[in-house]
Amino acid sequence: MMVRELALFIYFLRMPVPKQTSEAKTIITNLVMTCVLTLFPFAAFFAHLAPANAQESQPVEEHGDEKKIRESLKLKVTINARSEFVWSAVHDARTKYPGLTSAKMISEDEQKSVFEQTFQVPFIGYTNCTFALTDYPPGRLEYKLLQSTYFSVLDGTWILIPGVDGHSTDVEVSCNVAGKGIVPRFVLKMILSRKLAKQVDFVKAVAENKELETKSSQTQGKLPSTVKI
Repeated sequence: MMVRELALFIYFLRMPVPKQTSEAKTIITNLVMTCVLTLFPFAAFFAHLAPANAQESQPVEEHGDEKKIRESLKLKVTINARSEFVWSAVHDARTKYPGLTSAKMISEDEQKSVFEQTFQVPFIGYTNCTFALTDYPPGRLEYKLLQSTYFSVLDGTWILIPGVDGHSTDVEVSCNVAGKGIVPRFVLKMILSRKLAKQVDFVKAVAENKELETKSSQTQGKLPSTVKI
């Protein structure tokens, strides 16, 4: 359809001047309408990428001449394990949670650690990131992106609140992400949801396994020995 209208427009330009006047309006009108109908689905698609809840994200931030789309996500979960086991599992997740292509520790002391991760980004490929994790005992950990091949921001927090029973922990995980350059919002949402979900699932599984192992060993130690007379 678009090719036919362009051909007619070129034909119109090559007409003698008297004939152009009578047919100009029809040809130009058809060409404009074809362009609008062709481009409208693409405009509607990109407009649909805007989030339904504006409170969940910060639309655009400007850094110099570059605009960056930033996306935020927060997850809450109750883990059936005491907070010290959850704390330990969060540290294990730095280099062990599923979804990592490779990972390694770079440095670590009593309060801060630096580590490197390589993982796959949907529609983009593999990216390499270096993070710093800072501990604020007994219940807060903050991680910050130091450098990355793809992201300019990938920071967040883990907040651990011990349950009243002493054997559960309410966990709140938050994260902010922005790519280098202009990145579609739906890609950022997909990155956040997948990465956080995998980390939370890993931390929950590891901490609850440690809790079960501890309870099992304590139960076995308290079992009364049977004595036959």
